[in-house]
Order: sequence, then structure tokens, then C-alpha cells
Amino acid sequence: MIFRQKKFIGLDIDEGFQTATELIKKGNQLIITRFKSAANLEDLVNGQILKKGDGVFINIPTQVVLFRSFHLPGVLARSKNKQRDIVAFLTRQNLPFKLDECFWDIFIWGSNLNFIAAKKEMAEKYISQVEGLGLRCLGVVPSLTALYNVLIYNYPEREKDNFSILNIKNTASDLLIYETKRLWIYPLSIGRKDLREDPAAQMRFSQEVQRIYNAHYMQHPLEGQKPLHYFYISGQGCSEETVSAFKKVFTDFEIALLNPLKKIKPQDNLVADSESIALSTGLAISGLSFKTTLKINLIKERIVKQRGIYRIDFTKRASLFLLNLAIFIFLVMDVILFIDLNRQETIHQETASHISSLLPQVKILKSEKERLLNLESYFKGRLKQQGLYLKALAKIAECKTPSIEIKEFVAEGKDAGLVVFVSGVAPNYEDVNNFLANLKKNNDIKEPKVVASTFPTSDTQIKAIDFKLRLEIL
Repeated sequence: MIFRQKKFIGLDIDEGFQTATELIKKGNQLIITRFKSAANLEDLVNGQILKKGDGVFINIPTQVVLFRSFHLPGVLARSKNKQRDIVAFLTRQNLPFKLDECFWDIFIWGSNLNFIAAKKEMAEKYISQVEGLGLRCLGVVPSLTALYNVLIYNYPEREKDNFSILNIKNTASDLLIYETKRLWIYPLSIGRKDLREDPAAQMRFSQEVQRIYNAHYMQHPLEGQKPLHYFYISGQGCSEETVSAFKKVFTDFEIALLNPLKKIKPQDNLVADSESIALSTGLAISGLSFKTTLKINLIKERIVKQRGIYRIDFTKRASLFLLNLAIFIFLVMDVILFIDLNRQETIHQETASHISSLLPQVKILKSEKERLLNLESYFKGRLKQQGLYLKALAKIAECKTPSIEIKEFVAEGKDAGLVVFVSGVAPNYEDVNNFLANLKKNNDIKEPKVVASTFPTSDTQIKAIDFKLRLEIL
């Protein structure tokens, strides 16, 4: 999901250390406009960079993320219309939980369908943290895919190489291994807290990463000669000492700290800490449109559903407002008419008292009075018909589904109600039947039925259904 806005805030949530970074996109250039780090999330929501109502992208640690890669025929992997059915089929036998129990997203590399998921209760824990402070969660992104976006944006040439990203967090870390359009994610047990408290932890850390590499290459051996492998270290806990410790173990790797500011520029005289903002910068990039970055958002479907519900609710509120406004206008017109009728009647009565001796004039006045009374009755009937007409419009708008387009609305008056003919277009018969079922549930609508519709023939495929309904409004 790509959002239309060109400014995003990435919020790196880590135990004891939170960082928020705001990015804006000018052409193909990313610019850091603001950033701030704090020990508590509450300290960031103070108006300087975050305020209530802001939308943010947050990270979710690798320890609670499930990653699977499935090899499929190229045409099948890129079939967007069937992707959800394909994912449901593949994960039915490969997930320890049901697909409906998790937030998930996919990305396609060649013929590989890559699936990333997290249990809903784990993701909701992080979402509730930011929403509890009045922020809006626009996306949930795994930490390592966010760092992948930072690296590929700053080092686009690495897309054709082999590389790894080590992300050091407070109590744990995670490792990404990339080999030319193939991706693996591994959690680690050592974090920056261990590195600070134990001087020997640097070497143990590098040895643990070495064991993961050994196990990884036993399962996924490289074909041919082993190419140069780039190794990037990121996170608040990384330092030159960490780089030195890894260089002693990984002598064949080119090891360096991940620099998110190689191509991303801070605004004006803003001084940004590259160690602190790498992950939050990657989270903000995840909402922007770049060909080489991964558009991963585990709550993509949740955002789409929320927007759909908002649109439906707005339509209902607008229809109700217009209906109330029309009724108010007709009531005002009715009051004005009655005042005018009373005034005319008073004038005629006063005139009649002065010329009561003139019988012909009296008869004329009586005839005029009867005419006005008939006019009053006529306007009352018209107001009633107009009220039923507006009521019919409101009921049709309430009962129809968004996929149905109303083409014509014809009403005929009756003594006890209003007969309405509705013509429209629907994508299929199921939508027409749902529309009809919703109308039948309404107590103010009598005998709704289909009086005309198109039907498919053996040699014609109809992509839309023309229909006509008849109903009575009481």
C-alpha cells in the first residue's frame, strides 16, 4: 500500500530507547526534517515531533515475526487476483496458526512468494502503545525489512550483491541475510544491554552470528565460488568496537556500520545521529514509493477496511443531514403558508362584516374561502408526497451496496403511500439480491421486487447487470 502523502514519521519502539524521524520526499530525494530520541514513548508526544493525531509507521521485532518463502511458477506468483487464495493454501500447512489470527503481507521476487506474518495479539500490543497516546498507526513493519529499505536506498548497488544486516536492540538482536533476491531472517539472543554489562559479550556475539551463518549455509549452500559478502551493523548498541570484534571472526566479509545518511540529507543545519535513526528512517521509507524498496505493511488490510468503513459512515451521515435539511425547509414553507392563509381569512372576515348586506359579495368571499381551503389541502398532500419521496431516497441509499449504481428513480403517488421504480446497474446478481434483501428487512418498505433485469446468454458475457425494482414506501 502506497500512501498519497509525501511526508511520513517512522517510530522505532525499543525497550528504554525510542526514536521518531520525520521524512519528506522531494522528487527522488529524501530529507530528514525532524528527529528525536527519548527513553519513554510519552516523552516524544510533546508537539516537537509527535502530536496527537499524527500517523506513524512502527516496527515489530523479528522475535515475533514469522517469515516463509515459497517457490511458485512465475505467472502464478504474480497473479494479484489470486494472491490471497494462494497464500491461504500455502500457509494452511506451513503456519503454526490460522491466517485469520495474524497480520500479514507478501512481496514477490521473481518466482518466490515471500510471506511475513505476526500474531495479532503480539502486533496489537505495539499498536495499542502508540494509539493509547493519541497517535494513528499507519503501518507495522518488521525491523529488518525497514533496515533493508534504508540500505537499498543508500546503497542501490547492493541489490545485486550478497549482504547481511545486524540490528542490535536492547535485550535481543536480529540478523538479515540477503543473496540476490533471496532473503532470510534470524533472531539473536544478545542485545546492547549485554554488550554494555559484559566486556566479553562482543566476542560471544560475533561467535553466535558465526554459528547462524554455519547453519544457514548448510541448509542453503552457495553455488560456485563464494562471492564477497557485505556486512552492515545497525542499532543504538553498535560501535567501532563491535565492528572490530566481528572483523576478527568474519575475515572474508567487508564489515561497516550502516550509514542511513549517505543519500538521505538532514534539513538545513539539523544534526542527525546515524546510529539512532537508521531503523526509524527505514520505517518512514516503507510508506513511500520507490522501485527498489519493500512495501511491507502487516496491517495493510486493516487500514483498507478502516477507510471503507469511514466512507460508508460519511455517506450515511451526509444523507441524513440532507434529509433533515429538506424536512426543515418544507416545515418552514408549511408554517409560512398557514400564516398566509390565516391572514387572508382574517381579511376576508373583516371585509365580509362591512359588506354583509351585499349578498353577492358574501357569496364571492365564501367561494374564495373554499378555494383557499382546497389549496391548503392540496399543499398538505404535496408535502406528504415530498416527505415520502425523500424518505424513499434515504432508504434506497441506506440499503444499497457500494458496488450498485442507481441510474433512475421514478415515483408515483398513491392514497396511502408512494410507489417507487428504481433502475440501476450492478456487477453481478448477488449484489442485486443483497440490495433486494436489505430492502425487505426495512419495515417502511412494502413488497420490493425485481420487475426487469438483464440475463447472460450462451455467447455473451455480461460484465454488469441492469435491473429495475418496484417498491412501496409507507
